[in-house]
Parts: sequence; structure tokens; C-alpha cells
Amino acid sequence: MKILILSRSLALYSTQSLARACMRRGHEVEIIDHLSIDLLIKNGQMEVRSYGNPIGEVDAVLPRIGSSVTSLGSSIIRQFELMNVFCTTSSDALMQSRDKLQTLQILASHNIPIPDTMIMNYLEFNNNFFKSELKLPVIIKLLDSTHGLGVMIANSQKSVESITDTLYHLKQKAMLQQFIHESNGCDLRIFIVDGKIVAAMERQAAEGDFRSNLHRGGRASMVRLTTEEQNYALKAARVLGLKIAGVDMLRGQKHSYVIEVNASPGLEGIEKTTGVNVAGKIVEFIEQGYHQKKQAYADKRV
Repeated sequence: MKILILSRSLALYSTQSLARACMRRGHEVEIIDHLSIDLLIKNGQMEVRSYGNPIGEVDAVLPRIGSSVTSLGSSIIRQFELMNVFCTTSSDALMQSRDKLQTLQILASHNIPIPDTMIMNYLEFNNNFFKSELKLPVIIKLLDSTHGLGVMIANSQKSVESITDTLYHLKQKAMLQQFIHESNGCDLRIFIVDGKIVAAMERQAAEGDFRSNLHRGGRASMVRLTTEEQNYALKAARVLGLKIAGVDMLRGQKHSYVIEVNASPGLEGIEKTTGVNVAGKIVEFIEQGYHQKKQAYADKRV
């Protein structure tokens, strides 16, 4: 097979791990910066080019799209989808999972527990509404935050007002969420490939921080998941249409909460912590998905 990895840099750990896994299984792999891609639609035919050069035929696309270029990335994936190329993440699933509010709405509608969440209007901060529905402290999170950036904690009513006033002024939209005290600065990262949990780890925030992201200095260790956590994680990926997903959860007093579902989860932390060859699992999924798509196309033509 010829597998195309869409990634900003060959130097990234995840990109290297995926490329090695592809080559170990005898596949040809090409890595292209998705920002270099032009899409051509001419005379009813679609083409994908990089720096003006045709990419040519590929059997599968593995997108590693950053959150800042989600819309562009989705358009590129859609072009490949319409050209009947197997993609590990669909264009619709990428867009849906990158919208933090839409993600939470979908999870809640499928009875997947999430922290109590409030999205304030664009006009003013409603003190009475906030006081009646959420308790301090609260997490204030930008709707386009990533790697723990744009995530704040407010311990007083004055802090909430000050932060939200600043965000209003900067025209930034944010959500306010229940702070789960019992998590003690820990969260779970559950890695799912094709409807199966392939690895899981617990991340502990650095001393003095509440954010457990490894990019923020957090520590990771292996973890045993409860049956409930496994079921919620698998269901979260399924209802969002993600075949590859990193589901983040917090352990509460009565049950665990899903706080985020990542469409392009990093591999470095999970592979180094658990020793699981997650990239290899992803390539196995690509092989199965490609052959299933090829067979379905052949059956359709008969």
C-alpha cells in the first residue's frame, strides 16, 4: 500500500512513529505538510497537489491535523474521501470533535457524563445565572484551547468576572466548567483505535498546577480502567464518529467524566508510558479499512 501521512513536520515523534510502523509492515509511506496542499476541481475531476505537484494515487490517508487548521484539514480529507481514498479520520468527524461545545452536547445527549458546563452569551456575564448553576472553583476554558493552553481556574467570584471580562474584550468565547476536586490533578488518556482500547495512562499535573498535560510538565503512568470508564470512552469515540481517538477523563467521587475527545492524539506519551506500539495498531487498522473499502467498491461495481 501507499500511505500518505499529513503532518506539519517529519521531526514530530508521532509522525516518525507512524512512518516507521508503515515501513515495518512493507508499505510505502509519504509525508506531506498539509499546509502545502492545493485542491483542484476541474471538469468534474478532483486532484490534490503539494507545492503545485500532483500527489498521485495513494491507497490511504492518515491525517495529523492541528487544531489551528481544522477547517483546511477537513477540506483536504473530504477531497480524498470523494476520490474514494480510505481516510483514518473522516472530514465530518474531525470538524465535529474539534468543536468543544458540539462535542460536549453530543456526549451529553448520549448519556455520557461530562462536568457541568456553562456557555455564556456574547453580551454580558450573568452573575445570578452563574451563582445559581455552578459552584466555585470553576475551570474557564477557551473553546479552541489545546495542550492545556487557554485553560484557567477561578477560585472566587471576582476572578470569574475578571477573566470573563477580559475574554469578552478580546472577543474570545469560553466555557465555564465544574472543577472536579476528587481528580486531584490527575486525568486519564484512553487511546482508541477502530473501536478498541489499545492503551491507557494516567497523567498527574506538575506541583502547583491543575493541568495534567504532559506538555505542561505533567507525569504519566500506566493505569487500570474500570469497566465503566472503558464503556464511556468507547462510546464517546463512537458517537463522535472517530476511529482513532484520545479520550480524556477525570475520576470523580461517584463516576468518571469525559472532558475531551482528541481526533489527532499524540503518540509519544502513550507509547513511552505503556510500551504499547500504538502506531502499529493504527497501521493494522489502515490495512483492514483499506481492504474493506476496496472490497465494498468491487461489490458495488458487480
